[in-house]
Amino acid sequence: MSSARPAPARRPNPLRKTSVRAAIALALFSIPALLIAGTTHADEMAVAIDAAKKSAEGCDNCLFFALPTKNSMFSQHKLYFVSTLDRLPPPFWTVAMNRKKKAYLLQARELGGWNGALKEAPLKLTTDAQLKDFAKAFLDLAVGRAIYLDDILPGEKNRIEKKMGKMPFSQLRIVRDKTRFRLQFFGKDVTGAVQLWDLIVEPTGHIVKADVREF
Repeated sequence: MSSARPAPARRPNPLRKTSVRAAIALALFSIPALLIAGTTHADEMAVAIDAAKKSAEGCDNCLFFALPTKNSMFSQHKLYFVSTLDRLPPPFWTVAMNRKKKAYLLQARELGGWNGALKEAPLKLTTDAQLKDFAKAFLDLAVGRAIYLDDILPGEKNRIEKKMGKMPFSQLRIVRDKTRFRLQFFGKDVTGAVQLWDLIVEPTGHIVKADVREF
Protein backbone atom coordinates (compact mmCIF):
# COMPACT_ATOMS: atom_id res chain seq x y z
CA MET A 1 0.00 0.00 0.00
CA SER A 2 1.60 3.23 -1.09
CA SER A 3 1.44 6.28 1.14
CA ALA A 4 0.15 9.55 -0.28
CA ARG A 5 2.75 12.18 -0.90
CA PRO A 6 2.34 15.37 1.07
CA ALA A 7 1.04 18.30 -0.98
CA PRO A 8 3.81 20.68 -2.01
CA ALA A 9 3.98 23.87 -0.01
CA ARG A 10 2.39 26.85 -1.75
CA ARG A 11 4.92 29.36 -2.88
CA PRO A 12 4.13 33.04 -2.55
CA ASN A 13 3.08 34.59 -5.83
CA PRO A 14 5.28 37.62 -6.47
CA LEU A 15 2.85 38.84 -9.15
CA ARG A 16 0.04 38.99 -6.59
CA LYS A 17 2.13 41.16 -4.27
CA THR A 18 3.12 43.35 -7.16
CA SER A 19 -0.47 43.76 -8.36
CA VAL A 20 -1.68 44.64 -4.85
CA ARG A 21 1.10 47.20 -4.41
CA ALA A 22 0.36 48.64 -7.84
CA ALA A 23 -3.34 48.97 -7.02
CA ILE A 24 -2.55 50.73 -3.72
CA ALA A 25 -0.10 53.05 -5.45
CA LEU A 26 -2.61 53.85 -8.17
CA ALA A 27 -5.30 54.63 -5.62
CA LEU A 28 -2.98 56.91 -3.65
CA PHE A 29 -1.87 58.61 -6.84
CA SER A 30 -5.50 59.19 -7.88
CA ILE A 31 -6.63 60.83 -4.64
CA PRO A 32 -5.10 64.27 -5.36
CA ALA A 33 -6.64 64.29 -8.83
CA LEU A 34 -10.06 63.43 -7.41
CA LEU A 35 -9.74 66.15 -4.80
CA ILE A 36 -8.77 68.71 -7.44
CA ALA A 37 -11.70 67.69 -9.64
CA GLY A 38 -14.04 67.84 -6.66
CA THR A 39 -12.82 71.33 -5.76
CA THR A 40 -13.25 72.49 -9.35
CA HIS A 41 -16.88 71.37 -9.58
CA ALA A 42 -17.96 71.94 -5.98
CA ASP A 43 -19.37 75.43 -6.50
CA GLU A 44 -21.16 74.42 -9.72
CA MET A 45 -22.66 71.38 -8.02
CA ALA A 46 -23.92 73.58 -5.19
CA VAL A 47 -25.61 75.88 -7.71
CA ALA A 48 -27.19 72.87 -9.47
CA ILE A 49 -28.47 71.44 -6.19
CA ASP A 50 -29.95 74.78 -5.16
CA ALA A 51 -31.81 74.96 -8.49
CA ALA A 52 -33.22 71.45 -8.01
CA LYS A 53 -34.27 72.13 -4.41
CA LYS A 54 -36.66 74.81 -5.63
CA SER A 55 -38.66 72.09 -7.34
CA ALA A 56 -38.39 69.53 -4.52
CA GLU A 57 -41.45 70.18 -2.40
CA GLY A 58 -41.39 68.65 1.05
CA CYS A 59 -37.70 67.77 0.82
CA ASP A 60 -36.12 70.63 2.75
CA ASN A 61 -33.90 68.29 4.78
CA CYS A 62 -33.12 65.76 2.06
CA LEU A 63 -29.53 64.92 1.23
CA PHE A 64 -28.92 65.90 -2.39
CA PHE A 65 -26.04 65.02 -4.68
CA ALA A 66 -25.04 66.21 -8.16
CA LEU A 67 -23.08 64.49 -10.92
CA PRO A 68 -21.86 65.94 -14.24
CA THR A 69 -23.46 64.57 -17.40
CA LYS A 70 -23.47 65.40 -21.11
CA ASN A 71 -25.85 65.68 -24.03
CA SER A 72 -25.11 67.04 -27.49
CA MET A 73 -28.30 69.14 -27.46
CA PHE A 74 -26.76 71.26 -24.71
CA SER A 75 -23.15 71.29 -25.86
CA GLN A 76 -22.62 74.91 -24.80
CA HIS A 77 -23.86 74.34 -21.26
CA LYS A 78 -22.56 72.22 -18.43
CA LEU A 79 -25.14 69.68 -17.37
CA TYR A 80 -25.59 68.32 -13.86
CA PHE A 81 -27.77 65.40 -12.84
CA VAL A 82 -29.25 65.96 -9.36
CA SER A 83 -31.01 63.45 -7.13
CA THR A 84 -31.57 62.41 -3.54
CA LEU A 85 -31.73 59.01 -1.87
CA ASP A 86 -34.19 60.23 0.76
CA ARG A 87 -37.13 59.33 -1.48
CA LEU A 88 -38.11 56.11 -3.23
CA PRO A 89 -38.19 56.04 -6.13
CA PRO A 90 -35.57 58.78 -6.16
CA PRO A 91 -36.52 61.95 -8.05
CA PHE A 92 -34.26 63.18 -10.85
CA TRP A 93 -33.51 66.67 -12.08
CA THR A 94 -31.17 68.00 -14.75
CA VAL A 95 -29.64 71.46 -14.50
CA ALA A 96 -28.02 73.26 -17.43
CA MET A 97 -25.45 75.89 -16.45
CA ASN A 98 -23.90 78.59 -18.63
CA ARG A 99 -20.40 80.02 -18.28
CA LYS A 100 -21.61 82.62 -15.80
CA LYS A 101 -23.03 79.82 -13.63
CA LYS A 102 -26.62 80.75 -14.35
CA ALA A 103 -28.67 77.61 -13.78
CA TYR A 104 -31.62 76.42 -15.87
CA LEU A 105 -33.74 73.61 -14.44
CA LEU A 106 -34.83 71.36 -17.31
CA GLN A 107 -38.38 70.18 -16.65
CA ALA A 108 -41.04 68.77 -18.94
CA ARG A 109 -43.96 70.39 -17.13
CA GLU A 110 -42.30 73.78 -16.65
CA LEU A 111 -40.57 74.67 -19.91
CA GLY A 112 -39.02 77.98 -18.87
CA GLY A 113 -35.67 76.43 -18.00
CA TRP A 114 -35.45 74.35 -21.17
CA ASN A 115 -36.40 77.25 -23.42
CA GLY A 116 -34.19 79.70 -21.54
CA ALA A 117 -31.08 77.54 -21.98
CA LEU A 118 -31.75 76.95 -25.69
CA LYS A 119 -32.41 80.65 -26.23
CA GLU A 120 -28.75 81.18 -25.30
CA ALA A 121 -27.57 78.40 -27.61
CA PRO A 122 -30.25 77.73 -30.27
CA LEU A 123 -30.33 74.44 -32.16
CA LYS A 124 -30.83 73.95 -35.89
CA LEU A 125 -33.26 71.08 -36.12
CA THR A 126 -34.00 70.01 -39.68
CA THR A 127 -33.70 66.25 -40.23
CA ASP A 128 -35.73 63.35 -38.85
CA ALA A 129 -32.60 61.99 -37.18
CA GLN A 130 -32.03 65.28 -35.35
CA LEU A 131 -35.64 65.38 -34.22
CA LYS A 132 -35.39 61.82 -32.91
CA ASP A 133 -32.28 62.76 -30.94
CA PHE A 134 -34.17 65.77 -29.64
CA ALA A 135 -37.00 63.54 -28.38
CA LYS A 136 -34.49 61.26 -26.65
CA ALA A 137 -32.75 64.23 -25.02
CA PHE A 138 -36.08 65.63 -23.83
CA LEU A 139 -36.99 62.35 -22.13
CA ASP A 140 -33.56 61.85 -20.59
CA LEU A 141 -33.06 65.39 -19.33
CA ALA A 142 -36.48 66.96 -18.80
CA VAL A 143 -38.51 63.91 -17.78
CA GLY A 144 -35.91 62.61 -15.36
CA ARG A 145 -34.02 59.73 -16.98
CA ALA A 146 -37.00 58.46 -18.95
CA ILE A 147 -36.12 56.32 -21.96
CA TYR A 148 -37.24 56.62 -25.56
CA LEU A 149 -39.20 53.65 -26.92
CA ASP A 150 -38.38 52.73 -30.50
CA ASP A 151 -41.39 50.43 -30.52
CA ILE A 152 -44.14 49.20 -28.21
CA LEU A 153 -44.24 45.69 -26.74
CA PRO A 154 -47.46 43.66 -27.19
CA GLY A 155 -48.38 43.89 -23.51
CA GLU A 156 -47.83 47.64 -23.50
CA LYS A 157 -49.83 48.00 -26.69
CA ASN A 158 -52.81 46.19 -25.14
CA ARG A 159 -52.68 48.43 -22.09
CA ILE A 160 -52.55 51.58 -24.24
CA GLU A 161 -55.36 50.50 -26.56
CA LYS A 162 -57.66 49.87 -23.60
CA LYS A 163 -57.42 53.59 -22.83
CA MET A 164 -57.14 55.25 -26.23
CA GLY A 165 -58.50 52.74 -28.74
CA LYS A 166 -56.49 51.50 -31.68
CA MET A 167 -53.00 53.00 -31.72
CA PRO A 168 -52.48 55.26 -34.75
CA PHE A 169 -48.69 54.82 -34.49
CA SER A 170 -46.07 53.15 -32.32
CA GLN A 171 -42.89 54.90 -33.49
CA LEU A 172 -41.93 58.56 -33.70
CA ARG A 173 -44.40 60.56 -35.78
CA ILE A 174 -43.26 63.90 -37.20
CA VAL A 175 -45.64 66.48 -38.68
CA ARG A 176 -43.99 69.51 -40.29
CA ASP A 177 -45.25 72.95 -41.14
CA LYS A 178 -43.32 76.02 -42.28
CA THR A 179 -42.01 77.06 -38.87
CA ARG A 180 -42.61 74.20 -36.41
CA PHE A 181 -42.60 70.46 -35.88
CA ARG A 182 -45.09 68.30 -34.09
CA LEU A 183 -43.40 65.30 -32.45
CA GLN A 184 -45.40 62.39 -31.06
CA PHE A 185 -43.51 59.54 -29.44
CA PHE A 186 -43.55 57.03 -26.60
CA GLY A 187 -41.26 56.89 -23.60
CA LYS A 188 -41.04 55.04 -20.32
CA ASP A 189 -40.33 56.76 -17.00
CA VAL A 190 -38.34 55.40 -14.08
CA THR A 191 -41.44 53.84 -12.53
CA GLY A 192 -42.11 51.80 -15.68
CA ALA A 193 -45.13 53.82 -16.83
CA VAL A 194 -45.46 54.23 -20.59
CA GLN A 195 -45.93 57.84 -21.68
CA LEU A 196 -47.20 59.30 -24.94
CA TRP A 197 -45.64 62.72 -25.53
CA ASP A 198 -46.95 65.33 -27.94
CA LEU A 199 -44.56 68.26 -28.50
CA ILE A 200 -44.75 71.38 -30.63
CA VAL A 201 -41.13 72.35 -31.32
CA GLU A 202 -39.43 75.15 -33.21
CA PRO A 203 -36.21 74.50 -35.21
CA THR A 204 -34.25 76.25 -32.42
CA GLY A 205 -35.36 73.60 -29.90
CA HIS A 206 -37.82 75.98 -28.24
CA ILE A 207 -40.80 73.91 -27.06
CA VAL A 208 -44.10 75.70 -27.57
CA LYS A 209 -46.26 72.99 -25.99
CA ALA A 210 -45.75 69.64 -24.25
CA ASP A 211 -48.62 67.29 -23.50
CA VAL A 212 -48.39 63.80 -22.05
CA ARG A 213 -50.65 60.79 -21.44
CA GLU A 214 -49.61 57.96 -19.11
CA PHE A 215 -50.57 54.31 -19.38
